Amino acid sequence: MILNLKATAIDGLSEQQFKEIAEGAKANCIISKALNVPISLDVIYA
Repeated sequence: MILNLKATAIDGLSEQQFKEIAEGAKANCIISKALNVPISLDVIYA
């Protein structure tokens, strides 16, 4: 099982800020930690 996350851009954030927030969410995801599964993260900054 793999937890797949998709993130899309938010107005007012730079691409770098957005990527940092997305990576932080991936690293601290309580669901994946509880289930002990890897996370796949796709970041789309448009």
